[in-house]
Parts: sequence; structure tokens; C-alpha cells
Amino acid sequence: MKGTVLSLVLAFALAACFGLPPSFKSNPADSAWKYAGEQNIAGPYNFFICLVFNPSNDLPYVAFSDNPWDGRLSVSQFNGINWWFVGLPSFSAGEADYVSMAFSQQSLPYVGYVDWGNNKKATVMKFDGSYWVNVGSAGFSDGVAMYTSLAFNPADGKPYLAYRDESLGGKITVRKFDGTAWVAVGNQGFSPATSNFVCIAFSPAAEPYVACSDAGAGLKATVMKFNGTSWTLVGSQGFSAGQASCLSFVFNPADGSPYLAFKDFGNAKKATVMKYSGSAWSYVGSPGFSSGEVNYTSLAFSPSGNPYVAFEDYVQSASATVMKLAGSNWVNVGPPGFSNGLADYTSLAINPSGIPYVAYQSTNDLEGGVRVMKYDAIPAGVNDTEHTVLKIFPDPVSDILTIELKGKGEIITNTAVYDLRGIKVFKTSSPGNKISANLSCLPAGVYTIRIKTRDSLYIKKIVKIN
Repeated sequence: MKGTVLSLVLAFALAACFGLPPSFKSNPADSAWKYAGEQNIAGPYNFFICLVFNPSNDLPYVAFSDNPWDGRLSVSQFNGINWWFVGLPSFSAGEADYVSMAFSQQSLPYVGYVDWGNNKKATVMKFDGSYWVNVGSAGFSDGVAMYTSLAFNPADGKPYLAYRDESLGGKITVRKFDGTAWVAVGNQGFSPATSNFVCIAFSPAAEPYVACSDAGAGLKATVMKFNGTSWTLVGSQGFSAGQASCLSFVFNPADGSPYLAFKDFGNAKKATVMKYSGSAWSYVGSPGFSSGEVNYTSLAFSPSGNPYVAFEDYVQSASATVMKLAGSNWVNVGPPGFSNGLADYTSLAINPSGIPYVAYQSTNDLEGGVRVMKYDAIPAGVNDTEHTVLKIFPDPVSDILTIELKGKGEIITNTAVYDLRGIKVFKTSSPGNKISANLSCLPAGVYTIRIKTRDSLYIKKIVKIN
């Protein structure tokens, strides 16, 4: 794949490498949504897109049902410049539906999905560094599974998969992998009734929670948690004003509260976010805060705990819109409907620097495909007379690479080099304004260097020669 659009931080680094000061923006209107890498990662007509950041290198990964490969599962990663397949494309045995991706404590990507190659049962696979391999048996559910949702227990590092269990009337079953097999967590089929849009997430206390659209309560939202013995309701059953669909369920990293975003049929099919305060579910801002009907709601939090929601926005010709909470109001992040054409399966993730990314399937034309966009924003009021100059030399490099940062009060906090697979091949966390990296042991090729300071992140491509 080839990269056609570079991120703003990369542009800064390239300018600084040639001794030029970065050009700072002073007008917030200059901020925009831009493609991360090339416009189309894959396509056209893909499904069940899931965007997640790798915690070891802060790089985005996208999993999707790859329609040009008969709907089999593919995963791509962004190295800061280009998108590359993780392992082979279309690695699943058959078509993959309801794709969910999460990273283990060892930063290995896992995917859970409905596996048409194994009678539409649940399957989980992981990337072992070279290949995608089954975690336990493929098709381990007792019967057909739907709405598969994958998460890791932060306490013991075990993967959990929640799904609608068709062998038990469409109720929810949760299983965890104990190292040998997928075993039930509490009773199988524990939800009150048939459940749609099943989501699993872990509390800071490592308790598994599941959210769903509950047919036993008129398809309103219901959340349950496992207390170590059984699954119990969190608040009232069916607490939303009306039918809830397109659920996205996440814990706020700042205060540990569970938040639920959904398409709210009780509020004209607009976007609504609710949170549980310890006794009841309450609205976050106004209910139905979007301009009109939405689809594919996706919730994520900034590192400081501010909620963002992405969705397909029918008021904006079904293109993508992202909003965030500002005080008690929801406001647009950049222009509404920023994608070029329809945006299906919107998936939102925010990197550790607080930059939101959105993955979606563009269906505006035959050239449409999986696309990822990031919000390119530079704070107003930066004094460009006190700029930072970053120099990286020599390039190409055969042995010693020097990184030098000059600027008022700026210090390099850590540096890492990645190969084109996204694997970290060099790192140093020694602070300073001039660092030397011995790359002589690396094979010749193209690498990505990521340099973090106290306030900035720089990304640059370098060439290693023998």
C-alpha cells in the first residue's frame, strides 16, 4: 500500500528535519479531518469494521470483513506512513461477521467473530507475530453466535467473548479462555430474554459487564455484570427511553463509570449517551443530541476522560460526524459530515495524545473502501517565534542515527524505531535534547521513528543501509 496523506505531526517532523520551523495554526477553523495514510485501506464494500490502538506503539489497527476476499477477516495496521496487512489478508476459514478486536497484555491483537467457516459459531484468533492462529478450538460456541464482543480481563489477562447464543433462545452467553478451552462465565444464556447489540467491557475492578438491546424490555437498553457468582442487573432493566440499537459500551478511564452510547428510538433515533452513577442511569448532556437520525454509534474517551461519539449522520447524507462533550453540551469535532460520501460501520478510537481517529466503510462510489481519518488539530495561540527544531541525521543511516531537539524547554522523553510490520526494533527512554541510536544491527530497509517530547509527538520515515 502507498501513503498519500501524511499526518500533521509527520509534516512537522519533515519540516524540522530540514532545519525549518514548524508552521503553527492560530485559527481553530484550520483544523480538519484528514486521511491517515492512503485514502482506501481495502475495498470496496467491506463490513463490521473495528478500530483499536496497539498499546505498545500507539499505532491504529483496523479489523474488517474483507468483501473482495469473500468476507473473510483481514487486519491492517498503520505504521505512521502506510497501511500494511497484519499477517496474511483474508485469514479466517470463511466469512467473518460481528468482528471485534482487542489487544492482550502482551500487545498481541486478538479478533473474535461469527465464523461462517465453522457453522456460524464463535471463533477467536490471535496474531502470534507471524500467523493468525486459533485461540482454543475454532467454532467453540454450542450453536450459532451473533453480536460477538471481545475484551480482556485487566486482572488476569484472559480474553472474554460475549455473544448472543442462538442455542439458548438468543440470550447472552459469556465465555473466557482459561488457557486450554473456552469456559462459561456464570450461567449460559443468562440475560432476561433475546438480546441484540451485545457489548462486553471490564470495570476498573476487573468485573465483566455486558450491555444489550433487551427484547424482554421492548428492546430498550439493559446492562448486567458478573459479581463472581452470577449475572445481576446494573440499574433497571430496560432503562433507556425507548428502543436502543447500535450500542457502544465503554468505561470512563477518569472516574471508572460505565457509559453507553446508542441510537435512541425514544428520541427520534438520534444519538444518546448515558452513564451509571452507582444507583441509576442518567443522561450525559441532553438525550438525542445529534442533529437527526444516526446509525453505527461508536463511543470513545480522551485520555482525560472526555467522551466522544462517532456515527453515520443521516442529516449529513449518511456521512461521518464526531461530537464530544463540552461542559454539558455536545459539540461537533470539526465539521459535521466530514467524510467523502456515506460512512457505514463507523468505529472511533482515540490515541494516547488525545487525537480521535474514525474508521468506516465508504460507499460513495465503486472506489469506496475501508478508510481511516484523524482529526488534525493544532491549538491556537502557539508562539511560533519560540519554535522547536528537530534534526534527524544522517538519512540514509548505516549505523549511528542522531536525533537533536532544539527549542525553549523541550526535552526528548523517549524514542522508538519500528519496522514496516509495526514491530519495535529499537527504543530508548533516556531523556535529553540529543540522542544517539545505534542501528547498525538492523537489516537494510525502511523504518519509522517516533520521537516523543513532553508536549509533542514526531513521526518520520528513515532508510537504513548496510
